[in-house]
Amino acid sequence: AARGQCRGVPPEGPAVISGATRVAAVIGNPVRHSLSPALHNAAFAQLGLDWVYVALEVPHGEGQKAVDAMRVLGLGGMSVTMPHKEAVAQAVDELAPAAAALRSVNTVVAQPDGRLVGHSTDGAGFVSSLAAEGVEVAGRTVCLLGAGGAARAIADELGRAGAARVAVLNRTMGTALETVRLAGAVGVLATATDVADADIVVNATSIGMGSNDLPCDVSRLHA
Repeated sequence: AARGQCRGVPPEGPAVISGATRVAAVIGNPVRHSLSPALHNAAFAQLGLDWVYVALEVPHGEGQKAVDAMRVLGLGGMSVTMPHKEAVAQAVDELAPAAAALRSVNTVVAQPDGRLVGHSTDGAGFVSSLAAEGVEVAGRTVCLLGAGGAARAIADELGRAGAARVAVLNRTMGTALETVRLAGAVGVLATATDVADADIVVNATSIGMGSNDLPCDVSRLHA
């Protein structure tokens, strides 16, 4: 494909997509709306890499087959979004520590020997984003609102990063306890004062995505 003629590849990308071009992909359902191809292809172009990144819509229940296809097609890497994170975790050859704890994978990395290693980068990315803003979590008290997939990844990483206390506030007790467990020794169920007392409050609820139910009294939030 001539430069700029391949959808999703920026004009400054590789001049020719050839048999040597490495392919990476994001799988999910739905996934056609994903911004990942634009982001990754821009990065590949900036780095001068002969890679291309595409979005592949994989039907529900076919996540393990997508991992098999990654092996057969020789994809260089794969991003994973809903609803395939748990299935992919079962299909890879090895799990990085966070992915093993969460039993969930959002990134598959192909090793030189052909092994596929599954990673969960959400929690590490969150903590890194705080550090980029000058906010360190080590020694801090955190109140985590919510206990879904994002909250579990964050709780796991906060425990690894040295937070002093991770208090989980959630409407459903069972998922709250699972998220507390992932935070390790510093994980606790939130009390009425945790929002006001926390150094950091993390919103991992569905508010703003179809729900407007406030998980706490916002008057207790502070700078």
